Amino acid sequence: MIFLLWGLGCSPAPEAVATGMGSDNLVVREDMVAFGKQYDDELVVLDALHKALDDPSARVRLRAAESLAELASPESVQFLLKALEDNDDRVRKEAVDALGRIGDPQAVGPLMAYIESRRLDGEIPLNAIWALGNIADPTPLSLLMELRENSDPYVAYNAMWALREIGDKKADGAAATGEGGEGGEAAPAEEGGGILPSLFGGGDEAEEPTDEEPAEGEEKKPAEPPKLNIPWPPPPQ
Repeated sequence: MIFLLWGLGCSPAPEAVATGMGSDNLVVREDMVAFGKQYDDELVVLDALHKALDDPSARVRLRAAESLAELASPESVQFLLKALEDNDDRVRKEAVDALGRIGDPQAVGPLMAYIESRRLDGEIPLNAIWALGNIADPTPLSLLMELRENSDPYVAYNAMWALREIGDKKADGAAATGEGGEGGEAAPAEEGGGILPSLFGGGDEAEEPTDEEPAEGEEKKPAEPPKLNIPWPPPPQ
């Protein structure tokens, strides 16, 4: 009946989708878990997706993590943190993506531990760096500054992006609250421009462009573009 309604363009009831996630039929479970991402604000579906993260099938667990990433509910954080220890790499990766999309700061510590554990295995997960930047909590600054110096340009680029996101959020929060000033005024900028210039090559040491005329008999050289302190190539999308 569920598939008949689906074929007719009708969405099955949330209870029917949740029941399908607990079916003995693997294909039904997998399909219903994938279908669950269409049910915003349906607690019965959300609860079933959380349970599906413990399904014996890695494919079902993966589809559950993908649906939870789409729903991006704060209620899912604790279940996704547990999924960081899943024995399937695809499930772990999707759990990281979901945590990054949800943006809950309580995921920062486990994500940092996840990066460190993967680094011991010889790999630094780029999506975990992205997740930390998207959450934009200042806790992992030291780790990200260390990763910014990594010899892998993809790791370095993502770490710099994450640092920029954290710095931008800090600046936006200070401007919105008027932190540090009297009478609700925003705090003055730090000497040298604050966190962003210090991380990305700006501040007092930045050279000002000059309009010096060339000496007699010399041709005027075209202005050089600014040098960006960002490694190449950019990370894959």
